[in-house]
Amino acid sequence: MKPEHIPRVTDVLREYVGRDELINLCEAFAIPLEFDHQDNPNYADLSKRLVLDVEHANHRRLLVALLDTASRRAQDIAAHSDWEPRYYHERMQGEIRTLEQELEQSGLPTEIDVEEERPFTAKSEVRELLAAAETQVTV
Repeated sequence: MKPEHIPRVTDVLREYVGRDELINLCEAFAIPLEFDHQDNPNYADLSKRLVLDVEHANHRRLLVALLDTASRRAQDIAAHSDWEPRYYHERMQGEIRTLEQELEQSGLPTEIDVEEERPFTAKSEVRELLAAAETQVTV
């Protein structure tokens, strides 16, 4: 995913995912959650880690779960709201769909180019690819 998506993910999390729920989900997916000086989750830091390191640990799985929850909540709120709040939540549904589509498009690479001078970097990239693969990989 692109760094431009960080503010969008932050807004979605703040709007549709409660503090305690976010803490519980991060614990369930074994992802550390930072807190600000008022003991609230640091949404911006979490969004940054989820977007920039989407293939690290369980980041992708957590992001999929959060976006799915947010999508359902936005839809429910829009269905039970008056005109102005409905317009806002319908717009947020579009933002969430955009993030979901971007997440689907950004997957693991099918090939890794290796520079002759940097074989060790290539080895670590291959290890990461193999560790994150959910299906058989042919090398």
